Formats: sequence, C-alpha cells, structure tokens
Amino acid sequence: MVRIITLLLCLTTSLMYGNAKITVTGKILEKDTNTPLEYATVSFTETGQTSPKYGGITDENGVFSIEVEKGTYIIEIEFIGFKPFFLDNKRIENDLDLGTLYLSVDAQSLSEVIVKGEKGLFENKLDKKIYNIGQDLTAQSTNVLQALNNVPSVSVSVDGGIALRGNSNVRILVNGKPSGLVGISDAQGLERLSSNAVESIEIITNPSARYDAEGASGIINIILKKGRNLGFNGSVQAVMGVPETFGIGGNLNYRTNKFNVFANVNFEDAKRPGHESVNTTFLDETTGTATDFLSQRQDITRDGSEYTMALGVDYYFNEKNTLTFMGLYANEDNDNNGLSTFNTFDVDGTLTSTRLRDQRELEEDSSDEYTLTYKSIFDEDEEHVLMVEAKYDSNTEIESATFEDTYSFGNFEDAQDRTAAEERQRNLLIQADYVFPFSETGSFEAGYRSTMRTIKFNSIVEKFNSDTNIWELDTNLSNRMDYGEDIYAAYSQYANAFGKFTLLAGLRLEITHIDVTQFTSDISFDKNYGNLFPSFHLGYQITETSELKTSYGRRISRPSFRELNPFSGYSNDLNLLSGNPDLDPVFTNSLELGYAKNWAGVSLETIGYFQYSKDIVQLITTNSGMVNEENIPILITRPLNVGTENRYGLEVSSIYSPANWLRVNGTINWFRFEQNASFDNTLLDLNDNDAHITQRQSLNTTSSSWFARLSPKISLPNDIDVQMGLQYDAPFREAYTTRRGMLVANVSVNKELFKGRGAINLNVSDLFNSRISRREASNTSFLSNSESQYVERQFNLTFTYRFKNTVENRDHDNNEDYEEDDYDES
Repeated sequence: MVRIITLLLCLTTSLMYGNAKITVTGKILEKDTNTPLEYATVSFTETGQTSPKYGGITDENGVFSIEVEKGTYIIEIEFIGFKPFFLDNKRIENDLDLGTLYLSVDAQSLSEVIVKGEKGLFENKLDKKIYNIGQDLTAQSTNVLQALNNVPSVSVSVDGGIALRGNSNVRILVNGKPSGLVGISDAQGLERLSSNAVESIEIITNPSARYDAEGASGIINIILKKGRNLGFNGSVQAVMGVPETFGIGGNLNYRTNKFNVFANVNFEDAKRPGHESVNTTFLDETTGTATDFLSQRQDITRDGSEYTMALGVDYYFNEKNTLTFMGLYANEDNDNNGLSTFNTFDVDGTLTSTRLRDQRELEEDSSDEYTLTYKSIFDEDEEHVLMVEAKYDSNTEIESATFEDTYSFGNFEDAQDRTAAEERQRNLLIQADYVFPFSETGSFEAGYRSTMRTIKFNSIVEKFNSDTNIWELDTNLSNRMDYGEDIYAAYSQYANAFGKFTLLAGLRLEITHIDVTQFTSDISFDKNYGNLFPSFHLGYQITETSELKTSYGRRISRPSFRELNPFSGYSNDLNLLSGNPDLDPVFTNSLELGYAKNWAGVSLETIGYFQYSKDIVQLITTNSGMVNEENIPILITRPLNVGTENRYGLEVSSIYSPANWLRVNGTINWFRFEQNASFDNTLLDLNDNDAHITQRQSLNTTSSSWFARLSPKISLPNDIDVQMGLQYDAPFREAYTTRRGMLVANVSVNKELFKGRGAINLNVSDLFNSRISRREASNTSFLSNSESQYVERQFNLTFTYRFKNTVENRDHDNNEDYEEDDYDES
C-alpha cells in the first residue's frame, strides 16, 4: 500500500530532531528514462515504530540529504504514480551515501493523489479512499462500528445503521470479500470486531468491475492486519472502561524467507445501557381524528462478551509463488435485559392502563471462515499476477427470549410470551483473478467468481395459557424458511495511462438465482435475473499537486432473506416487522466528478455525485388491522418497492497542518434526493365495516440534508497527543419520518511510553452523552415522536505494548519480500 510522506511532515520532523549528526544522501531517478524525480519523498521510520521520525524531499536533480540519528530504520521512498521503494532494517552508524535509486511506474495504482498531513491517515486512489485506522487516536480501544463514525462519507445511526453519503444501501466486505466474520447483521458483526484487529478501511463509492455489484451506494471494505516484517513482532493491548468494559487482544507475526505466520486475538466483555421512548397518537384512517394515545419507555442493558481469532500462514514456494491459508472464528454471547412501560390513554387523555413488559433475551452468535489462496507472480514488478481462491464461511445465531406483561393499572390480564429463533448461514466462494500488464502503464484484468449461500431460519413464538398452564404455539408469528442464493460473475477491465490521463474501464456480468421456501405458509418461489454492470474511471493529472477525476458505475441491491420473509418479527408486540416476498432488486446508476489540490500544509478534495435508482425500497408502517387486549391498534412495518429516486450531493474534505504540532481533518457532505414514489394502502370501507378498499398513496418527497466531521489533533511535548472528533448530522426528512439534528463529540489523549514501544490512551466516546436519535413519524394510521440511545457515553483506558525482534537482511530494491498481500484483488 502506497504511503505518501508530505513536505510539511518532513520539514517539521527535521526541526524536532535537529541534533542529528549523521547525513544520509542519495539520488532518485525514474527507472526507464533516468529522469530525476523532483519532490520525491524520503522517510526514515525506526524499526518497531509506525510513524516516520525523519524525512525530506529531493531537489530538481533528484538529490536528497537528510540528517538522522544512529539507529536501524525502514527507509521508504515515494513519488506519485510510482511503486514505493523500501530498504528494510537498515543500520545507520555513520554518514551514508545510498547512491542512485530507481523508481518504477505503478500501473495498478494509477493516479494516486498526495494527501498532505500526518502520514498514513488518509489515502486517495482513483477508485477508492483509504482510512488507516491506526493513525486515528479516537478510534483506539473502540470497535469498527464506532470507528466508522470517523470515516469521511460514512455515517452510523444510533441503532447501528450504516450509510454512505446518506444512503444506507451499502455493501460491507472483509479483505475484499463477503465474510462470515461480519455475519448476518453488518452492524452486529462490526460491533464485535475490535479496531485493533484492523489495518485500514476502504471507502469505494463507485467500485470498479473487479468488485461485487451489490450495494447501491458503494462498498466499505475492512482490511485486517497482517504482518510483513521479518522476524517475530506484534503488539498486545488491554482496555478497561466505564460503563463496565474489559478487553484484551494482540497481533502476532513471525516471518522468515520461507513462511509467514500471523495471528490476531481479541476478547471483550461489556455492559452497554441504552433506552428508547415513543409517544404515539393513533388515527382513524378514514377521518384522520385521534382515537387513542400510547406512551412507551424501554430501558435495556446489553450485557455480553465476544472474542475473535484469526490465524494464517503464508508459504513461499519461491519468490513468485505463495500459498496462504487463513482461518477466522468469532463468538458472541449476550444477555440482554429490558423493562418497558406502556401507558395508554383514551381520546380525552384519560389513563386507561399501565403495562410493564419485562424482556430477557439470550443470544449466541458464532462465525467461522476458512480461506485458501494461491498467488503466482510472473514478473519482477509484481504486476503480472494470477490469484486463485476458495473460501468457506458459516454463521449461526441462536436467540431465546421471554416476555412478561404485568398490569399495574387497568382491568386486563397479565400475560407471558416466549420466543426461540435459530438462523444458520453457509457460504462458499470460488474465484480467480488474472492481471496482465501489457506495457509500463497499461494492464488488462479478468476474473471469475461464484458465491453460493444457504440460510435456514426457524422462529417459534409461544403464548402462555394461564387457564391450562400450557405454552401454546402462535401460528400467526412463528415461521420457518429456507433461503438459497447463487451468484455467478465474470469481469474484465482495462487500465492505462496516456500522458496526464489515467483510465480504468471494465464490465461485469452477474447471474443471480434465488430460491425461497416458506414452510409455515407452504409457499415456494424463485427469482432469476442476469445483469451487466459497466464501470469507468478517468483521471487527469493537472499538475504534480492537483488532479481531476470522474467515474461511472452501475450497481444492484438484491433483497435480503429477511426482506423476503413474509412473516413478522417479534420483539415489540405493538410494532411488528415483516418482509415482502414480492420485492424486486434496486438498480442504481452512479456518476462522480472530483477535484483534488494540495498546497503547503493543506490538501483539499471536492467530489460532486449523482445517483439514479429504480424500484427503490422503503419501509412502510401501516395499521395491521389487529388490536391487542386493550384494543390498541398493532402497527406493522414492511419493505415495499415504491418508485424512483434521484440523489445528488457535494462532498468536501480537507487536511490542514499549519504547524508541526497541529493537524486538522475535516469533511462536509451535502446531499439532496427527489423521490417519485407511491404504494397501495388498504383502508376500511366507510360504507361497509367488514370490507376494505385499496388506495394509492403518494410518497413523492424532495428533501436535503448534510453531515460534517471535524478532527483536530494536537501534539504536545513529552510524546503526548490530544485528538478530538466532532460530528454533526443535520435534520433529515423522508416521506413519513423526520430526524432531528445531532452533535456528538469524542476525545482522546495518548502518551507514548518506553521509547515508542508502549502507549497509554484515554478515550471518551460521546463526551456530552448526546448521541440520541430523535424522530417524528406520521401517516394515515398514526403520529409518533421517538427518542433512542443505543449506547451511552463510554470512558476507556487502553494500554498498548509493541514488540519486535527483527532479522537483519540484505537491502532490497523493492518491497517484494516485505509487503503484505493486497486483499482487494478480488
């Protein structure tokens, strides 16, 4: 992964360590033309550290001269559009002349943009943006779901919903592929994945043809850590927090010239309190007048432990052929306890009942994954590559819950319910990718992928009969369903550079077969479709520090098995969730135009985007036609294809470094959408109380919103860093729902110990305890106001220790033996 060290960083580090007495010199030339490379960056990182200690740039003749202290360093030389050059574990004791060094054009990276600021925090490439999570202090001792709040373009709702530029239709990948580590629920999987296990997060808003076409708004790709240095190295981390949190984890790596063994283990035990309250006015659908009022409040504590393990081995047959095996396992046990209070009122506002609902839920979620990869390199530049991979993963989720209803006011009978659900998912992936560089700047790529998924779901709901003392099956809510999904894909793409232009164009074919059997209702159906997905990226290097780029892509969003299941979910007996077997996939065409510019100490990137989506899906809440014992209407929410949507917006991000002790990252995203949508709503017939009529109801909506992130970091004396993260989500209105604005602050203080081998970090998530979602919703059936807080303010204290026992080796003229595998070659 290419890392660009900025001129500002190099100058400030030279000032910080002005007592250096050893001078390292050299000259940097382009390999094919022997042309001097002016402004190439040279950095010196002490062995065992992650950030450079010294640095500088080349002059107009490609010459550099940098003062350093005695020590052992990883020397890295970079220049835009060229492959980086590494000298690993270089011992420097006297003045040293490295001589003439050569950089080769990097055909695959194609037009990377320099990001001024702290090394490695953000990287921009032609088709994606990379966020290096280890450089963000506020992401330390958190999970990946929390860390996503710091990522440009991404927003995470209070209840864990992930959105990309305001669009929740996003695809989550791990190491470039679907993963059992994430499991059936993206939010739940990322919540149990420690940020300490992650190398970087890639944001791909317009993916190229090599990626799955799934996900209308794009892809979030989680890259797990994998060591690259010779010898034995790694880190351990322990965290304690309030509310009650304890965690421990580690990354270990041992590498020789013949094999590489890497492992990651993380464990956490935590209690996360939260609450939700909803005030609802029920309406007569024909007259629009109020009929009843409901006030409900739930306090819930999620008490659980989770651990993840990853173990892998690379075996190097020789310098060109590598076989890799990786295994992943994750397990989560939760004991969730909640108490809900329901107060109902009649039309005059008189209290008619008070019901206490005690909920106790046990949940166990386990995932395992096994991957075997063979990689063959056919040239010295590692650009002519064949990769073949097979991956199997499974996920099992078992839940059981009991609900006890007790009336403290009102002439109604107490009740008991219980549920048991089991979900088993199995996935098999087979793929092959081939990259052929036909010139110094051009390459052709082709690949094949097949994914085969099966899901078996069984849910039982029982109600206790107090007259017979027997648990009775509720056939209206219990259900069993099998789901099968096979996707076969082939793609090809072409990449080349023409002077200042870079081009990446591709085409992907995906054939989908979905098979559903709903045993409870004795319904079986299948869905089959084949689609083409073109992609196009074009970049123009205006100057060495500015670039213009544009891209186009077509995407698909297939309905999930939950969305196709016609039966209702059961947790709140007054608000049911149901699927829809008639759902069709959503197709989206996406266009972007961006401009990036760098000055001394400042980088700026501006991207305008437009998306057109057909057959969009929206969750519609209506009256189910049923009432509970108190004659309170039961609402039901289900997904529907409702029409088309135009979405467009502007994203601006910047890094500002006015001094060596201050760095500020900021991003703002404004978007607007226009929906042309409607659905059929079933209402009671005023002329016949036993009959219903179907009425077409409009969902035409035009709305806009924005969100912003600001993250200043201050470096203090004695190796102390302070970083704050501020995020604001502006109010947002959809067809039936309006979300209020929300401001959240995070702060972190980090102190380096033991000459950089250790660190202690104090992190406060949600400093002002303001991460609370407030919404208003309405339609012909009801009006409601809700407030929910999924996780309260968290204090974490983390200790990290890094160790490294490196093996001295000869100097290398490239990073062939040291760079980790590129996981996004999919």
